[in-house]
Amino acid sequence: EIAATSLKSIENLVVAKVDADSEREIGEKAKVQGFPTLKLYRNGKFYKDYQGARKAPAMAAWLKKKSGPPAKELKTKEEVAAFVAENKGTALVGYFANKESSEYKSFLGSITTDKAFEAFAAAEVFTAGLVEVVPTVTLYRAWSKETPSVDCSGDCLKDTKGFVVGNAYPLVEEISGESWPRFLGSGLKIAFVFVDPKEEKTTEEVTALATRLAEKTKGKIKWGTFDGVKYARQMTMMRLPEGQKLPAFSMLDAASKAFYPFLGQNTEEELTVYALGVIDGSVKPNVKSEEVPKEQK
Repeated sequence: EIAATSLKSIENLVVAKVDADSEREIGEKAKVQGFPTLKLYRNGKFYKDYQGARKAPAMAAWLKKKSGPPAKELKTKEEVAAFVAENKGTALVGYFANKESSEYKSFLGSITTDKAFEAFAAAEVFTAGLVEVVPTVTLYRAWSKETPSVDCSGDCLKDTKGFVVGNAYPLVEEISGESWPRFLGSGLKIAFVFVDPKEEKTTEEVTALATRLAEKTKGKIKWGTFDGVKYARQMTMMRLPEGQKLPAFSMLDAASKAFYPFLGQNTEEELTVYALGVIDGSVKPNVKSEEVPKEQK
């Protein structure tokens, strides 16, 4: 409902709510498997499922992109500021010389087709003099008070997905139903940091350790904390021993369904060797045949 309210001004877009519990026939026909589910239809026919974060701003940004131009053209610094504010401090703005440049075409392709960009409202700017370097892509991130925006230019533009994945969210965040699609959508190996949330001091310390490891492996591994008490079974599924003491670490390669359990001492030195070994292949995986879950409860 919040997302729908924010989209009232968009022409030719109607957001409808269906209670799939009471309207089971509709839910079954639409192949609804969980809640909330957002599906986009064009001209009365199913077009695409939303698979991003289950938050109103992310849903609204996705619908804006899919129902209109993928990027809004802006011309002044004031328009850029208003655009960022309108999207609650979370946006992606690209500055280019013209629409014929290869960087612009790459940017447009990424925001149109890549899941990593779906949570961000996007804008394009062709006005000279607004930034020092052209082309530049600026990522605005409301969660960071210290660096609310980060720039990508030069060689960085060769991998804008890596730039977004590495900078759009905190280096270490909780793995949850909301964030899980983002972890899977990153295309990176996923490091599970199993903690006991009741042990607040220990959890804080290990999160700080994981953040330092994430700095060293940015763009290669996505790190997240996970409740190892509530979901103890997940630890054994990820090849950690029964009764493993917390905190504990294991990694998942969703593409190959392989796990990389860490069985050493929880020191920064050993964990760095482990993480870098997973990246370069010197740490071998335990292959798992079970399907990787599409959702984390």
